[in-house]
Amino acid sequence: MALDWGHTVIVVGTLCLAASGCLDIRVIDPCDAEDAYSSPAYFDATPFCDGDLVKSRRQCTYNYNTYVAVDRDCDEIGARCRSGKCVSRKEGCPKAHQSFCDAGAVRNCVGNAVEVDANACGEGLRCVEGTDLGVTRALCALSDVPCSRAEGECDGNTLVTCESGFPLSRKECSGVSCVEPPDSEGAACLSPACEPGFWGWVCDDERIVQCEIGWSGVQADCAAENKHCVMQGELPFCSATEELPTTLEWLQIPGGMFTVQGESFEQSVDLAGFEMLAHEVTFPQYQICVNAGECGLVTVSEREQFDANLPIASLLVADAKQFCAWAGGRLPDQTEWQYVATNLGTTRFPWGDAPASCALSVLGCRGSAAEVCSTPGDRTALGVCDLAGNVSELVGIPGFPRSNYALGGNFETPTGELSLLIPESKDLAVDWYPFAFTGFRCVR
Repeated sequence: MALDWGHTVIVVGTLCLAASGCLDIRVIDPCDAEDAYSSPAYFDATPFCDGDLVKSRRQCTYNYNTYVAVDRDCDEIGARCRSGKCVSRKEGCPKAHQSFCDAGAVRNCVGNAVEVDANACGEGLRCVEGTDLGVTRALCALSDVPCSRAEGECDGNTLVTCESGFPLSRKECSGVSCVEPPDSEGAACLSPACEPGFWGWVCDDERIVQCEIGWSGVQADCAAENKHCVMQGELPFCSATEELPTTLEWLQIPGGMFTVQGESFEQSVDLAGFEMLAHEVTFPQYQICVNAGECGLVTVSEREQFDANLPIASLLVADAKQFCAWAGGRLPDQTEWQYVATNLGTTRFPWGDAPASCALSVLGCRGSAAEVCSTPGDRTALGVCDLAGNVSELVGIPGFPRSNYALGGNFETPTGELSLLIPESKDLAVDWYPFAFTGFRCVR
């Protein structure tokens, strides 16, 4: 009898009595999976055997109840349970075999018994048997012709990965060379610019190549963009010139009265004159500070792109502050930033009062950052670039030295949602926290 009361029932075992025969032992589903506000159970551990039943411990994704459930009854298919799998009742595995081929499929051995379920090889693959350290195992390979090297070989400029002496996969060594090192049993895609044992990034002609132990690959082709590969410290960049544009350009901002505007407030302040960087700090500019030992390291994998004129983003706030201090300045406060972005309080946006569009600024319809100062519309009358878009920018909050806002739009901001107002209820960027899609510039 199932006591389900309208809920899902799980069979967890069988109880047999001499007088009344066998009955399934059932429990109400502890996850309440029929409830629209719950979720089905998922496996929480590897299967195990209880007699000839394959069981597993599960946990509910909604209420975190745990329970044991029956996954399979091996006896129903004439098998027995061993190591959480249904295997044949008779010994059938060849001697010294971990697995073997059976009608083009891989069958695994559990002791001397054969697992009931076979793993069929996919299209274009065939089951082969190879021996490694005296143990024979079956695998799905590209061919039944053995490899010339145990772990891999080169077929022209194609890397063939091998296992147990047979080919498993093929990969074209695009932009680099397939090499069979004499001190190895395999092969690798390698660039001659990568020294043995070196891990990092280098320039190989006009390409940026990532080097790892036993592998290298082209990450960016600068020549395809009519650019040069230029090293800055330990990092390469694609640059339009053979010398990286690393000079910081400061623009003079005159002082004056300014009405600070928030989401529901206005306040007049008298600002003294100051200087502001013409654009957001770029990767090569930041890297100079890294090379000087004054700023935290940023790797290629963190920046994801290689263009020398892209703004650096998603830094720790403390690193942005450290750069500005190293450059003789500081982060702008929210009043200074808004003052410049609105042309000293005379317009709504850097280009004037017209609604925002992707023709005027790097906003959501682009989907990725652009080179600094590449959109003429997003430039103030004083020549300050990209205050409305590209990446949002860190600004300080007067009276709260360890808290910061991110102002302005970025390459994921919908054009209809762009606002340069100072927010009142927005997550603060503290010194040890990076803000996504957010860069910075400095004032002094």
